[in-house]
Amino acid sequence: MEVEKRRIYHPSHPRPLVSLCSKPILGECAACEKEHKGVFFQCTTRSNFAIHIDCAFLPKHLLIQHTKNAIFSHTHPLALSYSIPIEEIRARYSPSCRVCDGDFDYKRDLWIYKCEKCIYYADLDCATSRRESFMSILSIGGGQPVKNYEDSNYPNLLRLPFPDQSYSIPKHLFLKHGLADYGNHEVSYHI
Repeated sequence: MEVEKRRIYHPSHPRPLVSLCSKPILGECAACEKEHKGVFFQCTTRSNFAIHIDCAFLPKHLLIQHTKNAIFSHTHPLALSYSIPIEEIRARYSPSCRVCDGDFDYKRDLWIYKCEKCIYYADLDCATSRRESFMSILSIGGGQPVKNYEDSNYPNLLRLPFPDQSYSIPKHLFLKHGLADYGNHEVSYHI
């Protein structure tokens, strides 16, 4: 990889960041303080500043939706902030992650997502977690699933888990399409 292709100018740092190693390495990311394996971009003058490629290219703005007590609690876009706002900590409130209710460690310079319209903060894990957002949208309150379709619209829908061991995907397809689709092969299965 050429030097110019391994150099980025990131808004979180005043100097260019360079990927010095072409092979994946294991290290701690300065943005999230988590251990990652992969490509890191680091400052050539400040040796303790290195960010993992996943954090380096996080979206600058995003929308998250999650439920808290069965209510979608935030609808504004969140902006990536490269530090926890100390001036807001010194004000009359102490911000915490509104998704997991975890407290921020204000002594470290971790990145967060924050709403620029209201007092709403989310740590990187909660704001970018696909699993959390997906599962939260599908469940309301005590984990009850939300069904967004009518059974009559999908009569051949295969439901998991199977009610018993006699059900299977090949059996389902065979019953749906019939023997003509399977040529002259004999199909046997145990019921």
